[in-house]
Amino acid sequence: HQPTYFSDESTGDGLALISREWDLGFGAISNLPSPSVTYPSAAIYPVGLKVTDEWNCANTLVENVNINPLPQADFHPILPYCAEMEINFANISNSAGTFSAFNWDMGDGQYYDTESISHSFSTSGNQNIRLIATDEWLCKDTIDKTLFVTPDFDLDIQTAGMCSNTPAVLFGEVITPGITPDSWSWIFDNGQTAEGQSVNHTFGLGGYIPVQLTAKMNGCPEILNKDVYVSPCPT
Repeated sequence: HQPTYFSDESTGDGLALISREWDLGFGAISNLPSPSVTYPSAAIYPVGLKVTDEWNCANTLVENVNINPLPQADFHPILPYCAEMEINFANISNSAGTFSAFNWDMGDGQYYDTESISHSFSTSGNQNIRLIATDEWLCKDTIDKTLFVTPDFDLDIQTAGMCSNTPAVLFGEVITPGITPDSWSWIFDNGQTAEGQSVNHTFGLGGYIPVQLTAKMNGCPEILNKDVYVSPCPT
């Protein structure tokens, strides 16, 4: 469904050509020197050109024109889609022939001309991405997709009155507005792990103890490493 262009290169052997008639192969007729036409489907079309000179002498040429199918541009972004992280885009375009060019427009001022790409978005939210695939016959197809990129966010750990050798409650907090993580996980200094936004843990020692908190939203991880203070148990 792209236009095909024709050009009349006929000569009149010194005489002026006064008329021409194109039969473009599927009922379309034109009298233009260089007509264009969009064929309804891929096929071989007999295209005829009849020219007449000023002495009313006429000649006709018929040639078969092979109209190739359009390529199908397509791509698949590979999860997760996180701001400030590389996102891989797999090119899954199809063509009856081979491809001669790919042109990516990432919607943020970045462009690529390789088959498959990796790209990092500096902003979150909806990103409009365009891929133009060109085949060996210079036929083109374009696909546009919108990708939601998960924003970066910050975490904190809330505690209250923790003592060594005493069960304590730790609470994971998002300090970026509008963010609700899908999962929470904890790693403590003794190698123990826990799941959930609010967890219980007993610290064996007092002092500043390292705790790692990971929260994920749409598969995008945020990791906080924080030293929490644990009061030594009185003896």
